[in-house]
Formats: sequence, C-alpha cells, structure tokens
Amino acid sequence: MGRATLTVTKPDNIRVGDVICYKAEVIDRTQSTPFVNEFCIKVDAFDNENKGDKGHRKKPRDENKQDNNVNKQGGFSLPNIIECRKSQSDYKFKEDEEGALIVKDSGENSYDFFVNMDNLSLKTDMKGYSKIDPKILEARFKIGMVLLGLSIVNTFEKQSDKNKEKYENGESIYDKIYFFTKSISPIFLTMISDLGSLEEENNYN
Repeated sequence: MGRATLTVTKPDNIRVGDVICYKAEVIDRTQSTPFVNEFCIKVDAFDNENKGDKGHRKKPRDENKQDNNVNKQGGFSLPNIIECRKSQSDYKFKEDEEGALIVKDSGENSYDFFVNMDNLSLKTDMKGYSKIDPKILEARFKIGMVLLGLSIVNTFEKQSDKNKEKYENGESIYDKIYFFTKSISPIFLTMISDLGSLEEENNYN
C-alpha cells in the first residue's frame, strides 16, 4: 500500500489542442499480471508564469505529515514488517512453528509485525501450489497476515478505555492476534486462492 506520483514531460513540438496518450505499467511480484493504466491529456494554454524546475515537483500539502494521517483519512499504511526465518539466530517462533504473526508495540502509536515465513502450514501449502512462484505465495501470506493483525489493532485502538477492558478479557490484544492468526494459518493460502477464483453462481445460497 502506498502512493506514487507520476511525472511526465511534454514533447518539444507540442501545440495547444494536441492530445498526448500515455501508458503506465507497474509490476508487483504479488500479482500475476502488471497494473496497466492508460490515459490521455489534451494540451491547454501554457502557463508561462509558473513553469517550475524540470525534474522536480511540488509536494502535496500533507506529504510532510506523518503516515498516521493516512489512518485519519479512512485508510492505513503498512507497519514495520519483519520476516522471521529459522536461519536467523533470533527466530521468534522457535517454541511454536505453527505461529504466524507476533505484534509488538514499538511506542508512539507504532507497531512491529513479525511474520513467520517458516510457518508449518505455509510450507505445507506451498508444496501444493507448485505452479505458483514461491515468492508470490510468501508475499500473499505475509501481507495477508499483517492486514489481519493491523485490522484487529485498528479496531482495538478505536475502542474506549472501558470497552478495551471488556475486549481484552484478561488477555492482551497481542495474545489474541497471535492466537487468531495461528488458528487461521492452516487454511489461509487456500482461502485466498479459492476466494480469488470464485465465479458467480446461483447456488451460493
């Protein structure tokens, strides 16, 4: 998730009234096909008073603000994501390789998300999807788990202090996230794959 700004230059022989068409293509390793966006621009009268410097752009008004502002606008940005693998000396899932996600409060309303890339269910499911690039499967698992955890944290943060106490019920929100993501990991990739291939049928009900 994120924002990107595309800057294009006009041809030297451009005239008012001309139409220029562009094609932007973005490759994402988590997708089987690239994102393609085609658009055309009709040239209006040139603004000679505000040419600006070539190769530079003015930043949007809120671009210098912290990423937390994205949350206030109805969306959210990805947190700090750390991939955990058995080859690492500080592998955080040594005691429970079925664990999928650990969330820790890093202070100042930010969180660290530790994703178990050697999750037993993930490794088992990857063998069944031999025709799909393993990196794509890992990316689906990682981003999917982080989004689940982030959604729970976001919901929890919106609760009042009184409701938070009821919501936790003796357990921390981080314990609940760990338990939930661990529970769903055995069916996670299958669920994503099957939902993505569903077609509209009359017998859904």
